[in-house]
Amino acid sequence: MIFPKVLSLPFLLATIALFATPARAQTPPNDSTNIPARPKIGLVLSGGGARGAAHIGVIKVLEELRIPIHYVAGSSMGALVGAAYAAGTSARELEERLVGQDWDRLLTDESPRSDKSFQRKEDDQNRLLRLELGVKDGTVRLPPGAITGQKLDSLFSQITRNAPASQLFDDLPVPFRAVATDAESGRMVVFDRGLLPDAMRASMSVPGAIAPYQIGDRIFLDGGLTRNLPVDVVRQMGADVVIVVNIGTPLLKKQDIQSLVGVSLQMVNILTEQNVRTSLDSMKSTDHLISPPLDTIGAADFSLVGDAITIGAATTRGMAGKLSVLSLPQSEYDALRNAQLAKAPKPPGDRERIDAVRVAGLERSNADELKRTLGIKPGDPIDFKKLNRGVSRVFGSGYYERVNYNLLNDDGFNVLAIDAKEKQWGPNYLRFGISLAADTVGEGRFNLLMRYLLTQFNSAGAEWRNDFQLGRDRRVASYFFQPFGASGLANAFSITPGVEYSRRPVDFFTGIRRDTQFQLSTNATSLDLGFDFSRNAIMRLGVMQSSNTAELNVGISIFPERRFKEGGARFKFVYDDVDDPNFPREGRKFELDYYASLESLKATSEYRRGEVNYLDNYSIGNNTLSFAARYGQSYDGILSQFNRYSLGGFLQLSGYAPGELFGGNIALARLTYYRRLAQLNNPFGKNLYVGLSTEYGKVSDTREQLMKSETRNSIGLFVGFDTLFGPLYVGYGRARQRSPIFYLFLGQP
Repeated sequence: MIFPKVLSLPFLLATIALFATPARAQTPPNDSTNIPARPKIGLVLSGGGARGAAHIGVIKVLEELRIPIHYVAGSSMGALVGAAYAAGTSARELEERLVGQDWDRLLTDESPRSDKSFQRKEDDQNRLLRLELGVKDGTVRLPPGAITGQKLDSLFSQITRNAPASQLFDDLPVPFRAVATDAESGRMVVFDRGLLPDAMRASMSVPGAIAPYQIGDRIFLDGGLTRNLPVDVVRQMGADVVIVVNIGTPLLKKQDIQSLVGVSLQMVNILTEQNVRTSLDSMKSTDHLISPPLDTIGAADFSLVGDAITIGAATTRGMAGKLSVLSLPQSEYDALRNAQLAKAPKPPGDRERIDAVRVAGLERSNADELKRTLGIKPGDPIDFKKLNRGVSRVFGSGYYERVNYNLLNDDGFNVLAIDAKEKQWGPNYLRFGISLAADTVGEGRFNLLMRYLLTQFNSAGAEWRNDFQLGRDRRVASYFFQPFGASGLANAFSITPGVEYSRRPVDFFTGIRRDTQFQLSTNATSLDLGFDFSRNAIMRLGVMQSSNTAELNVGISIFPERRFKEGGARFKFVYDDVDDPNFPREGRKFELDYYASLESLKATSEYRRGEVNYLDNYSIGNNTLSFAARYGQSYDGILSQFNRYSLGGFLQLSGYAPGELFGGNIALARLTYYRRLAQLNNPFGKNLYVGLSTEYGKVSDTREQLMKSETRNSIGLFVGFDTLFGPLYVGYGRARQRSPIFYLFLGQP
């Protein structure tokens, strides 16, 4: 059974229950059952998470011993391995796929950042938490699981791609059954036909961890809830002799049941044990039980699947003497196996082409837009890598709970069938974000953001974003994003009107001392036209107007409280193919902003300002070198005190106080090295880093002064933690002839 690194009490109670099969040796009861000289052999594979990889080692040795397998039945992880083997995937190929998987990425629902739409990439900059609440029919709804299992679905499609799309499982090279649990009745369900990936996914729906799986009007939970060892199922298929592989998790030890959680888990384990005990007690003296000693491997230890395979193989090889009674002569075994594999359809070749693309399951989304995002059209060659990447892009739009595909043969035509299930807790969502900063030279800063996002207003994919922020920087904003099709490319163009109110402090320094603070209140309206070149590049052109009031909050100012208006035209271009918004390891980002303040648009004064930001990252192993540069310039007028550029603060000249250096022109260059120290199995985050930065910057009122002004430099040291709430830093900054500054920072620096 597969589940992500997300821990909660309901999740633990549910998942441990599914894996609570003690890996105990048991001697089957004696009986006088007579079996044929060449018995039909059934293989039973239990659930057990990462421990289930041991099934592959067992199958490898059974093949070495020339023991035929006539039937396979599996539950949860056993269903994954059993279905793949039954469909004709060799144990060796299955081993390569599972050992080579990036399980940290597989057990999440996030598409690679390169496959996300630019709107979803912009969410990264708002420090939004991963938790997404749905708002539907006037109620707030939680997702049905920690993950929906999208990447698991893709894995299932890959490892069973040789199987026909929909069929009787008796027609597979090896007849197969998958066990699941009906969520409504609580009864065991045995899948013997249909889509093989559907049966696998239904059998692996861990309550609280992986969302229940819906097929038609029925919802399914994990098969381990009702039959973790489906011995009776494989016997009903016609097996004379059953080989049972039990890789379940042992009961907790005494020291682990000293708390409320531990006692609760053990109670569930004991109850679930009855399910497995019944199956084991039904074994006959002619059956064989294989229980690999997997005490050092937990159900979530997917980094150890290679070790589990080795242990499974070694355990089975140690039973070779007993199992050899089932062996066939080499020629007879080869003939049987070749006959089985001959039933597997030939996988599509590179020269075969897709004749049609069909989309099913949509209620709100536009099928044509989905096809465009998929990037597969009739006439394209069958390319599974391209197909999987296209499915990832569709899922990366953020609208879907899952996106599956099947290749169908319809009267000789290759039909690509896409089954897209929209989020049942959508289409409107609540998300939250947190940012905080504290240092040893200034005041703490804390902001809490709530975003209410309404999606899929129409077939073109309009969205309405509403932000409410409390804390040091208060803000209320509403933006409506309406895309339009052009030249056959939907969503290439867009229009975005918006309104915003904000209230934030603006600090002023004399030397190193902050002596004045104003509260700046802004009411703004804007209208932007956009063009999306790709998922990595966008351009925006727009106009804005605002009314601003600056009120003295702290200190004595040489200039009075003032009211002023802004109005002008703005241009923005962004290229972003960074792989991770928090601690990027590869990719680059380039951003160009230009603003022209115009009296014709009711601005108090005219000026021009432009800013360029650049980031580039390069990694070897766990080591990353990152270069960042920033340049800002004003001309054709003088910036007011409230819209000048500033430097200082964590990774922005770390040895200077936040906002200490300000002017009409700035330049900054930063070189940062950081190393990933550990990948943590923690519900609140992952990946621990340590880093060093060296920073160089200049600030002046004019461009001419900038060239002649003093270059300021500082160094920064930090420990970074990629958390559920965003990047968390504990940092240190030092500049020449200045006292050091210590930082605590949550969010983007």
